[in-house]
Parts: sequence; C-alpha cells; structure tokens
Amino acid sequence: MRLVTFTESDQRPRPGALQGNRVVDLSDQIGSIQELIDGGPELLLSVHDAMGKAHSQVSLTQGTLLAPILNPPRIFCHGLAYRDHAIETHQAIPKVPTIFLKLTSALNGPHSTVVLPKLAQQPDYDAEFAFVHRQGPEKTFLRTDGRNTSSITRS
Repeated sequence: MRLVTFTESDQRPRPGALQGNRVVDLSDQIGSIQELIDGGPELLLSVHDAMGKAHSQVSLTQGTLLAPILNPPRIFCHGLAYRDHAIETHQAIPKVPTIFLKLTSALNGPHSTVVLPKLAQQPDYDAEFAFVHRQGPEKTFLRTDGRNTSSITRS
C-alpha cells in the first residue's frame, strides 16, 4: 500500500493510498499518515483490509500530492551516502556515516515548487530519498529488509 497525503480543491490535507492514477481517501478511518504509523501494524492491517470497501477516490489530476508526513518530529540525513558523491565533491570518503539533521520546513511534496531564498545566487540541488521508521533511526544501518519501514518517498 502506497501511503500519501493529498489535497483537493478545499486544500485540506487528507491521508490516502495511491492506487494507479487515483488516490483512495482514508480520512474516514484515520486523521493522518502519522496517526496510521503511530497506530502500529494492527491499524495498518485494519486500514488495508478496509481498502476494498467503497471509499471516496480522487484522480491524481484533480488532487495534489503533499509530503506523506506533513510534520515529522525530525529529519535525519545521511551525507555522502555513496562513494562517487564524495569523489565528485572532492571530499574524503568517510569511514563512518555522516549524519546531519534538516529542518522540517525543508520537506516538500513531489510536485511542489521549491522556493529559493532571495539571496541565493547559486542554489544547489540534490535528489532525496526518505523513509520513516516506526523504531529509532539506529535501525537504518542494521536492517535493510524494510520490516521497520513505514513510509517511503522520493523526489
């Protein structure tokens, strides 16, 4: 199940599940994707089982996808995540992971406009891939099988 947060013409963020080119509105069952994650596997299974019942659906052309989780408590980042990135930026290849935080205001939807500061003369860009863990971030480097991954987004 691909979880999303979306808006329609009323601009009210709602939780949903992406199915092809449509979003199934889950707001009659949960208030947000964060609530679904906090509810654990039982709530996720309950919502998944209810997907077969009649729900409001919205075409992706009529709605706007937002970041899946609108207000995460924190965003941990892994810098110089691959060898070529270190080489292309003329930096030493780190022996241990480089971890840093981003402001939650840096989070954006997949098709949202990125607003640059007025003083930016040469903005930089980077593709990002984010995943949300139900458990602590220490699991990032220990398990890569996805069992702790609740939500994935990319840009």
